[in-house]
Amino acid sequence: MIKDLDYNSVMHSNAGVIYTGKNFVITGELSIPHEEIVKEIEFRGGTILAEVSSITDYLIIGEKVGATKIGAAEIAGTRVITEEELQIS
Repeated sequence: MIKDLDYNSVMHSNAGVIYTGKNFVITGELSIPHEEIVKEIEFRGGTILAEVSSITDYLIIGEKVGATKIGAAEIAGTRVITEEELQIS
C-alpha cells in the first residue's frame, strides 16, 4: 500500500494515496519489481511514463540511477523521490 506522502498535490482517501492526474517515471534498481510499483500507481489513478518530460510530476529513483534522468528531472522541474519516500509495501 502506498502511504501518505504529504505532498500538497496528492489527494488522500481511506484506500490510500490517490494519484489521479499525476505522471511518474521509475528508474534504477529497486527492492521490489518495477511492475509492482506500476500496478500500485496505476490502481490509484497515476500514469507511468517512459521518459522524464515537462509533464512528469515525480521521478522515482532506486540504486544506480543515471545522471541523464536526474538532469532531465531538474530541467523539467520534476520532483525526485526515492522508493522509501513512496513507501510501497
